[in-house]
Amino acid sequence: MVLYVVAALVAVFLAFAVVRALVDDDDDGDGGRDEATEPTDPADVGIQGSLSVFDVVEGDCLELPAGTASTEVLRVDKVDCGVAHDLEIYALVVHPGAAGDPFPGLDAIVGFADNECVARFEGFVGTSFEVSELDVFYLYPQEQSWSFGDREVVCGVSTVDGSPLTGSVEGSGR
Repeated sequence: MVLYVVAALVAVFLAFAVVRALVDDDDDGDGGRDEATEPTDPADVGIQGSLSVFDVVEGDCLELPAGTASTEVLRVDKVDCGVAHDLEIYALVVHPGAAGDPFPGLDAIVGFADNECVARFEGFVGTSFEVSELDVFYLYPQEQSWSFGDREVVCGVSTVDGSPLTGSVEGSGR
């Protein structure tokens, strides 16, 4: 089955290359592209680079991969806070579990993350979580990362409806 999929992908690629060569009638050798159709430079849209979730710091504004609500996240895109983004990191909290301790379970980790992130929310946003128009988003250790010593919870602020944030929400009172 894999062989058929690979063969089909090769055939599609070759067909695309042939069509592209036939359509390219310019003389500058750029494949028919001009500046107006060039891909956008990531720096022009505020993307500062892809990061491991283990490398984010307070104040980072991030774009999450599609489908993040139901998947484990390993990498995120750091963006300029002035452009649309999914969340802003406002706290990094270390779970008190010692090295070698067994994974406490998903419910315990999520409870810890929720309590710690909500407790730090008002100090960052400037209004209590209970009355805010914003929401808490957190990344927490999974069983596998826990076994490698991961104890960090990453607290982020996002919108309740999933719409993007623009600009920092620090001290916004939202």
